[in-house]
Amino acid sequence: MIDLDLPPASPPRRSRLPRLAAVRLPLAGVVVIALAGAAAGVLAGWRLEVAREAAREAGEVALFAGVVALRAGKYTSGRVAVDGQIMIANGGQRPVEVAGLPDAGLTVRSRDRIDPGATAAFGVSTLVPCEDAFASVMPLDVSVGTWDSRWRKVTLALPSTGAQWHSDLVITCKGAA
Repeated sequence: MIDLDLPPASPPRRSRLPRLAAVRLPLAGVVVIALAGAAAGVLAGWRLEVAREAAREAGEVALFAGVVALRAGKYTSGRVAVDGQIMIANGGQRPVEVAGLPDAGLTVRSRDRIDPGATAAFGVSTLVPCEDAFASVMPLDVSVGTWDSRWRKVTLALPSTGAQWHSDLVITCKGAA
């Protein structure tokens, strides 16, 4: 039997906590995933920047050349044979390996690794065109290997003014003309 004088029975009240927990758990998961993705992106960007910096440093070469002893030799077809020893200093941040360039006419009789801040002596021989004999600085092309296993052509400035070998070179060229 139904008593119509009683207020209608309402269903028992449910707590709001389970409903909020059902919403908060997936939301927390989304936030954690977003933060992890952002951290991974920052880490990947940092690693890319480190790799770019390392590649840039690998291509930077700072070499300086000086004369230990050079001698001007025979004149042949507008060129004078120059033979002797030069020194090359590495002012860069990484070790390099130095060798001659056969197509440049420079023969370096050894191939040597030069650490940063170090200097190495190289025996050289080349033919210098007489039109270059009157310059105050002689260009010297060498092949340089960097730590990333790439070889590059580098032109060094070899000071020549006032040196005995340079005076002999000028005299030999003037005498042949």
